[in-house]
Amino acid sequence: MFVDHFTDEGANVLDRQVMKDLSFINSMWDGVSFHVDRKTTSSFTIEDGRITLSVMVQKKPFDLYLKRQGDKARGIGFFARCLVVNIDESLTTQGARFIKNNFNLNMNINYFHCRINDLLADNNSKKKIDGKLCLSLEPSAKYAWEQIHNSIERRLLPEEEYASMRDFASKLANNIARLAAVFSYFLDGDCDIKKEYIDGSSVICEWYMQQAIHLFGHEDGYYEALLLSWLHREYHQSGRVRGSIRFNDIRRYGPNALRKGKLLETVISNLEKENAVYINYSLRGAKFVYEGEKLNNNIFTNHPAYLFYPLATAATVATNRRY
Repeated sequence: MFVDHFTDEGANVLDRQVMKDLSFINSMWDGVSFHVDRKTTSSFTIEDGRITLSVMVQKKPFDLYLKRQGDKARGIGFFARCLVVNIDESLTTQGARFIKNNFNLNMNINYFHCRINDLLADNNSKKKIDGKLCLSLEPSAKYAWEQIHNSIERRLLPEEEYASMRDFASKLANNIARLAAVFSYFLDGDCDIKKEYIDGSSVICEWYMQQAIHLFGHEDGYYEALLLSWLHREYHQSGRVRGSIRFNDIRRYGPNALRKGKLLETVISNLEKENAVYINYSLRGAKFVYEGEKLNNNIFTNHPAYLFYPLATAATVATNRRY
């Protein structure tokens, strides 16, 4: 059984029954059989199913879907099986979408369309499907994939980047292998997957992972609680009445997950809204994060991550103080 659905009016798809039965989509993604019970017609079992789902939707309908099904969609692992992207101001091409002739671009698109047509024609010519084609990895590709898998696993540690994204991270290495197989088959056909496809897929999937972190990474306040734990320790060991830490020092010495990208700004903004911290600037323009009135009593202090960084002992303060 093949299930394909592509639409740029994703709101229609999100409202349909198929998006409420996420266990079915998960089963198709995992390649396992799925039994369908019917009350008025015969029940049946889907064997060797294939599914492709591509949905483009505006932010407002997607936010409404999250309110209805978001917890279930993430809890059951549906979102983790997807490559999600949020087109915000940093990604939009509005203002630069000019009509122009580009011979190289047209040639590449024509090649892409021809290859797709060849693959479809080859599939249609097969009178009987004996099962899914399985591609193997070349030894160097297998080694590269194993290294990537281990790197992802290390980034699941409590203060690392994927700590609050365990569901997405658990499928990341799988998505890399799947995407590499697509690239390999599209370009080389039925042969072993080369290392270059694993490397390329890793870069692409990591970009999508960062998009997922931007969309879902701080839903439960994990990073806010983690940063509060770190700030509480640092303020305590500074010995000042009102603690302050240079913003760039948080970038350099704070939780690893917050040392790059825009996540730190988002987390601090959320802490500011709760009066846990406030921002001020020195005469030279340096940005400082100060201890707020509700540093130790806010919506994030009940999160388990708030206990991650224990208060330092006097000896540790004397040897490790950085500012």
